[in-house]
Amino acid sequence: KEIRINTKLTTWDPRFKLILVSSQTNPSKLPDNLLSRVNLVNVSSSSLETTNLIFSNTFIDFFNPGLTPKIFNKHKTELSQRVQIQKYERDTLVATQQTNPDYDYLTDEDTLSDLLRSKDCYFKLSNQETDFTQLNEEVKNALQPFRNHIRLCQTFWTIMSRILPDVSDNAFFTFQSYQKTIAAVFVNEGMHAGTLTAEQHSQLHSAIITSTFQFIFQSIPINDSFFFLFVTTFKLREFDEKLTNIDFKSIISHITKEYGEVVDTVKWPKSLTVSEKENESTLD
Repeated sequence: KEIRINTKLTTWDPRFKLILVSSQTNPSKLPDNLLSRVNLVNVSSSSLETTNLIFSNTFIDFFNPGLTPKIFNKHKTELSQRVQIQKYERDTLVATQQTNPDYDYLTDEDTLSDLLRSKDCYFKLSNQETDFTQLNEEVKNALQPFRNHIRLCQTFWTIMSRILPDVSDNAFFTFQSYQKTIAAVFVNEGMHAGTLTAEQHSQLHSAIITSTFQFIFQSIPINDSFFFLFVTTFKLREFDEKLTNIDFKSIISHITKEYGEVVDTVKWPKSLTVSEKENESTLD
């Protein structure tokens, strides 16, 4: 069977699945004729875990490049194992799919042999664990000096991608562009691989803030810039346990009543930053 995509004819594959990605943070604003034809999957939480991992790898790539190939091989090994496990799962399902009511598995030695082999391979792979303890410890130690910088980047990105679009129509930023902005800071500030001094950490912290503001403020009105500054400051203090999310919602509620605007905080992330424990888990 062939289908037409624009002016091209292509063969239809029954396994084909179309995945659409939207920058719209509020699903209710998506067209009804689209929502009625798709299954909506909210990946906000999992994607924030991924961005935190990418920020972490960005710092490792520059300041400890020797770890990068080790991390790559680790992810490659884990991915290969997951793919093989899924393969044996599919093989098991295929072997058990029979529509004939008179079919007898016990008399079909070939199918039974394939089924048992797939089952054995599946359990063998599922119980097989590669020990990455030493590598995880290396990664943890390498990231320790940069944890505040990574948290700052993650907080900035979460606010500009999850909160700011809810109050500003001009707030549209791509993660790839922001990640490149952060990576450029290392070069522009004359940083080098290895251990940084306290003065260099302070310099890097200020440079990340300055570059982020330049990245954001050229695209949004001044009022939205003030809102971004307020939310960022509040959330960083919340991470340090100097303020709470309840306080934040009370302030937003007050702003809403004062200015008659509607700000939906229900769909905002409950925690905009990743704790050290969660940060470590994304690298394990």
